[in-house]
Amino acid sequence: MPKIVLITGATGLLGCHLAKSLHLLDEYHVISHGFSSAADVQFDLTDARDTSNNLVKICPDIIINLVACTDVDKCEFNPNLAYNLNVKTVENIVNCIIDKELSSHLIHISTDQLYDNAVSNSVSKEHDICLKNYYAFSKYAGELVAAKINATILRVNFFGKSSVEGRNSFSDWLVQSAITQQQINLFKDVYFSPLSIKTLSIAIQQILNKSISGVYNLGSSSGISKADFALMLYDILGFSTNNMTLVNYKSVDHQVVRPSNMQMDSSLFEETYGIKLPSIQEEIQFMKLEYQEICAL
Repeated sequence: MPKIVLITGATGLLGCHLAKSLHLLDEYHVISHGFSSAADVQFDLTDARDTSNNLVKICPDIIINLVACTDVDKCEFNPNLAYNLNVKTVENIVNCIIDKELSSHLIHISTDQLYDNAVSNSVSKEHDICLKNYYAFSKYAGELVAAKINATILRVNFFGKSSVEGRNSFSDWLVQSAITQQQINLFKDVYFSPLSIKTLSIAIQQILNKSISGVYNLGSSSGISKADFALMLYDILGFSTNNMTLVNYKSVDHQVVRPSNMQMDSSLFEETYGIKLPSIQEEIQFMKLEYQEICAL
């Protein structure tokens, strides 16, 4: 009998891609949750009773929780919204699993924004927490709740071509800016180690087969600055860089403080799951295929 996999927040960037890829596998019966008509089920995860009633009814073997408010500015200026979407939703899922004695395993998706390594070009391990804003604080609080039931917690950053109208990734923004020749500023001193959305989905599929609790960084095996990422992407896709200005983070005014070094050491994940994660160069090259139609390559 196929395992029942409930993907909460399945109509977002990652959820939509993950749901489509899992639907192709016979060993899983995927149920997508969201508020749009594209979802299989619609219920309010900020409401404890609504959450409990639906989880008991669905009785999933695995819950992949993607629900979150990821808008850093919005979280900072509306902390109650950040709490409701990044913490309370997790509380309601966890409390239901405990109270109703469900056997569901929770895979909770978190963020690399919990890090800001002070040493330039250094990577952070799972214990190197440095919270710079309310978004990071709320996501970390959500992790602490998820850990009450021995969940699998993944700290991620991803890019790739969106299949959701109105929801764009960092690479989508870069490609669209190149096509329209919109002038953009790219930080040459902000670093990260993202995965392509396809590789991230494949990694999550592996976790479904071998659910081991714990907190794991899940990023590319090498890091890069936002500016160098854009330059590499434009070079691969054959775009001019005339619309791009490279700047330092501190030279630009920001409403909210953000981390400048989110590069992650993902060796614990690789060792635990026996997966060799690709370099950022490999991931950008891999992503070329996603944008072929747009770029007419």
